[in-house]
Amino acid sequence: MKYLASMILGLFLVLSTYGQKSDLIVFSESGELFHLTINGIQKTDSAQSNVKIKNLNQPRYSVKIEFKDKSKGVIDKNVFLKPGMVSVYAIKMKNNGRYVMRWHSESSLTGMPVGEEKVTSFQTEPDITEPAHREGEVKTGFRRIDNAQRIDKSVEKTEVKHSAQSYNGQFVANGTMCSSPSMNAKEFMDFKYNLEEENMFKREDAIENAFDHQCFLAEQIAALLKLEYSTVDNMRIARLGYRSTFNTEDYMVVVNTFDSKSKRESLLTFLQSTGSTADVPEPTYSEPQEPTHYQMPGYTGAIGCDWPASDQEYSSIISTIENQSFSDTKLNTAKQFATSKCLTVDQVKGLMNQFSFEDTKLEFAKFAYEHTYDIDNYFKLNNAFSFESSISELQEYIQNK
Repeated sequence: MKYLASMILGLFLVLSTYGQKSDLIVFSESGELFHLTINGIQKTDSAQSNVKIKNLNQPRYSVKIEFKDKSKGVIDKNVFLKPGMVSVYAIKMKNNGRYVMRWHSESSLTGMPVGEEKVTSFQTEPDITEPAHREGEVKTGFRRIDNAQRIDKSVEKTEVKHSAQSYNGQFVANGTMCSSPSMNAKEFMDFKYNLEEENMFKREDAIENAFDHQCFLAEQIAALLKLEYSTVDNMRIARLGYRSTFNTEDYMVVVNTFDSKSKRESLLTFLQSTGSTADVPEPTYSEPQEPTHYQMPGYTGAIGCDWPASDQEYSSIISTIENQSFSDTKLNTAKQFATSKCLTVDQVKGLMNQFSFEDTKLEFAKFAYEHTYDIDNYFKLNNAFSFESSISELQEYIQNK
């Protein structure tokens, strides 16, 4: 009888949690007025500096911010909400003058954040319903982690438990709280770009915050480690990231991002100590062989071509272009060089900087993509553009390749 009562109570708790709705608050730190659109539906009749949307019933929404002052640009962002919680996002201006929307805080619906009295309320009519999966789009994953389940801030004490966990009534293997990855290719590229723009001493916090709110693929965790920021502890990120990984059976791709044998063995030991079901056999090491293509230090992503142009060849083409007077001639010369020589992303960016016009930069960036060695680093070209629309157009071009 006690067993039956426990089962009924557990089922009630799962269903009640799943049925809870959530609220979203968006505010501008400096008081900029904006219109807010959710899943293509504008929710503000007039421009506001603080907006609250109530009774949202999905874990993920597409949010668009359009400033009353058109010169401030447009922000497109996917937000992730927890059932029964108020999620607060802040609009702020970065040092480069670009506006971004960042996660700020969250609280229970029964305990509102400080400053809520300044927020204008808007009721959804009716509650927005988004398809669970659109054709061509990665299904959104959402994980709930309470304080008792959080990974300890100290890497030495990090511990992953692998008993079966419940996610919205479904059991998820490996002890992770991910039912599916949260980011498609474009969203992950945007995330990496935001990290590039982040204060160098806050990047590790930004990555950890993302682990708390989203689910990643092992390949995406590996891509984060390949960025090799000097202020980020890659071993700590590799350990913390395991809990936030959907396909943990492929976590060897993360292990292999480390060049040091001792670091690979350290991470393998950590994974094995968790009782992981990931495919982490003891690695075997062999004598290095002559590479068949150029190997960029720290880069293990996709390769678009084998051997990038040498520094001497690159300096020569830059000098040639600088001595030319017409934009079309410069562009054609750069294309000829890219066709005959493999480039790195840094070399592509350097050539783009030889052009004065935005459309010329964009045209060359598109052309050079198929002639670039480290194509997974292509997001680094974003800050070579002056307009957000150029970045979006380039990303769309890459996704359609």
